[in-house]
Amino acid sequence: MIKLQRRVTMNKVLLVDFDGVMCDMLTPVIAIYNRQHYHYTGEMLSIKDITDWVLPAGMKDIFMHTPNFFADLKPHEGAIEGVTYLARHFKVYFVTDALSNPNIARDKLRWRENYELTNIPIIITGDKALINGDIIIDDAPHHLKNFISSGSGKVGISVDLKGAPYTQKLDQDIKPFIKTAKSWDEILDRVYEFSVPFK
Repeated sequence: MIKLQRRVTMNKVLLVDFDGVMCDMLTPVIAIYNRQHYHYTGEMLSIKDITDWVLPAGMKDIFMHTPNFFADLKPHEGAIEGVTYLARHFKVYFVTDALSNPNIARDKLRWRENYELTNIPIIITGDKALINGDIIIDDAPHHLKNFISSGSGKVGISVDLKGAPYTQKLDQDIKPFIKTAKSWDEILDRVYEFSVPFK
């Protein structure tokens, strides 16, 4: 359980990603992929092999065509408590790219309902830069770059909760506007750091 001791009342809009931030997509998709492909390749993939946001061939088909895949994902440790805390002090939106398959969008809505987070609106979009906000919390370098580049004053928290190498591929030009987090405790700290006035 996260110990939440800071009270923040700054007027900020937070955009929180689903996969990789709220819930763990990589562990189950890699496990299914290995079960399906090991007898062909003789190799077992791990999270350390996910070096690009674009997943290896065959992985995307798993979550595109596995019924209830996204609805059944496990939340990251501290994610439910953390986002609930943030929603008490900020305007929080879940923002996710789920346009490739209507079942994915339905699954994510069910996931939100399963964890009693329906008070937090969910925005489904292919371009997070179009959403108005102050802080984006995301694991995808391209979403962070596009959001930060879309207007002045925008900042991001680059999340790496599973040790996937792709999260480290941040463009140099946005690094001054990025803070990194490897746990939900750190996510809360980074939001606080971005929200207090600079002296």
